Order: sequence, then C-alpha cells, then structure tokens
Amino acid sequence: MQTSANQTGCNSWKGLRERVLQRDGNKCRNCASEKYIEVHHWHPLPEEGGGIDQKGYRIRGGDYRIVPESGLITLCQICHNALHQARRTVRVSENSTLLGPVSVPEGEWHNIFQLWALSERELPLKVVRQSWNQATDHYYLVERIEIRKWPYGFAWGHYYRDGKAGEKQKIGSAGSFEWRILT
Repeated sequence: MQTSANQTGCNSWKGLRERVLQRDGNKCRNCASEKYIEVHHWHPLPEEGGGIDQKGYRIRGGDYRIVPESGLITLCQICHNALHQARRTVRVSENSTLLGPVSVPEGEWHNIFQLWALSERELPLKVVRQSWNQATDHYYLVERIEIRKWPYGFAWGHYYRDGKAGEKQKIGSAGSFEWRILT
C-alpha cells in the first residue's frame, strides 16, 4: 500500500486517518485502487455534523481536520483530484444523497454521469471519449448507470467500432472528465 506523503500532522489526525483507512480496507472507495490513497473530508452523518463546514472541516475549536469518521472517505489521488475538479466545475446539490447536480454546463467535456444528467437520465446514451477519433463509428453505448455518490459511480455498455458491438462491459474511466455525447 502506498500513501501520499502530504497527510502529516498531529497524532490525533494520524490515528483518525488510520482508522478510516482500515475501515475502508485501505482502498479507494470509488475505484478500489490501493495506490496513493488519501483521506478526503466529506459531510458527516446529520446527527454528527454540528460544527462542520460545507467542505467537511471543523469550524472552530481544535484541529480543523478532526471530524467524525462518517465525514471521511478513502480515495486515491486520481479520484480525489477528480472530486475536487467536479466541485469547481459543477455545483453539487446540498443533499449528497440526491442523484444529480443543480446544473451542469453544456458544450464541455464531462464524466458519463454528468452527461446522463444532461440527457435527463435517459438511456441508452452514445458517448465518445476525448482521446478517441471523433468519427461516429467509434463510441460507447451506455446502457446502465449506478451512482455511488454524485457525480461518481459505474457505467456499463457496449463499445462500438465500425458498426460492430463488442460485449457488454464496465466502462473504464466513466468518472473522468473526458466524455461528450455523440449525436
């Protein structure tokens, strides 16, 4: 297991961080990676959320990182950075149990889950990845979406190339901001 060196500090934080890592099986809760894992501050359970700001940090009194365990989640650096990017580009609903953002800007590259929200959660959905040839004969047909915590989850579908469908599969990098709807 490899962890980031940037998470240092007091013994209380180190102990809390270790408990969260153990609780989450020393894996990213989004992609299950065991490399470069970090602990991300999130919203704790409502009954434990007093004195915690919108980003999941203690507002006053003591180390700002010491919060209830329910307000912490293990993520790898890639998923952690993607989450922070999503917070900068998409205004997420105050209630994280809801499935979608308040708004998603159109005409840009998004993750598959945001594209699904833009298409009014209609499936199937034709998507193309930014790094692919933009020809219409090279795409994924997304047929199933499972949201874990907005805007992340899992997507399944068929990969099409030259009009031929491959087997149904889990779509890799569905949570990356590299996708566009193919019309």
